[in-house]
Amino acid sequence: PLVTGEPRIRFYAGMPLVAPEGHAVGTLCVIDRVPRQLTDDQRAALQVLARQVVNQLLLRRRVERLEIEARDQETFRVLFEHSSDAHLIFDGSGIVACN
Repeated sequence: PLVTGEPRIRFYAGMPLVAPEGHAVGTLCVIDRVPRQLTDDQRAALQVLARQVVNQLLLRRRVERLEIEARDQETFRVLFEHSSDAHLIFDGSGIVACN
């Protein structure tokens, strides 16, 4: 229906978005109403863009994990500092923190 009706697609190119583990996580697609052929340079550029999209997705996931970790650490800090019980944190060289 997208070819015979609106928007009357006449060109489609897709490049898989592949995570470092080898899993396909989606497709980067280019569509147009004008028929065309990709050149080798355009095909290579589409591959580069697909890798950049995957890198952005991975970066976004890492930022989200760091934000969650920071919130968890802040929650622990508040609970630790406001606890009515005595708490000590040790490492190999002695006391690191106490409330």
